[in-house]
Amino acid sequence: MPDEYINTSKIKADLVQAEDNDFIYGTSKSAYPFPLIAKILKKLDQSYTPQLLAQQYDFPIEQLMLWQRNIIRLKQLKNRKNRPRFIMDADKSERILPHLETAEDKSLLEYFFKQLNQHSCNDINILDALRIFEMKASITHAGLIFNANDVRLANRFLKGIYSLFPTKYWKIALSPEISQAKLMERLPFNFLSWSISSSLNNSFKLELISQNNAKALAVFRYCMLVLIILCTPLS
Repeated sequence: MPDEYINTSKIKADLVQAEDNDFIYGTSKSAYPFPLIAKILKKLDQSYTPQLLAQQYDFPIEQLMLWQRNIIRLKQLKNRKNRPRFIMDADKSERILPHLETAEDKSLLEYFFKQLNQHSCNDINILDALRIFEMKASITHAGLIFNANDVRLANRFLKGIYSLFPTKYWKIALSPEISQAKLMERLPFNFLSWSISSSLNNSFKLELISQNNAKALAVFRYCMLVLIILCTPLS
């Protein structure tokens, strides 16, 4: 079955449980700034207990327990080769959240949370995009690769996520057999940067690119995982 036919009924069911979440933790609509949320999620990723963090940061333990469950679920997800989909080093730390070390990464993270002020955890387009990310993400590269016939799926992903990052950072890479003009006709989003990649096979890749060295940015994966952790309700 083509990826574009992902069933959205689960998303709609999740909305019932998420309907009271009219803000996203870390935005100005919540009582907690994003640096604090980032610090808490890093410690949960490192297996600190919700009980300890609740005391340390005077934070609701129920919310921490939910985020912990979401992190554990992400760590358990496997790819088609039965390898962890998100764990960065399965033999050592088993963390899933990349380290953000550059000023550029941190600036984009701040921009990301400011953009999230306009959204909530029950935003169906964001939830849809996050499910697509879970299915498409790979530990081997920072972006998302879509098959040539998955343009509608890529559009659904971009509909939920594109506006959360500055336009100038988005890049699309194409395999040689794909026509850029024809693909751009079907993707109604502005990509200021594009390239041909011989490593791709009848597919295209969406990613965020550094303005300093043209390398893919880890903040893209970080932000997607953080949103999954914060916005996935109880199931």
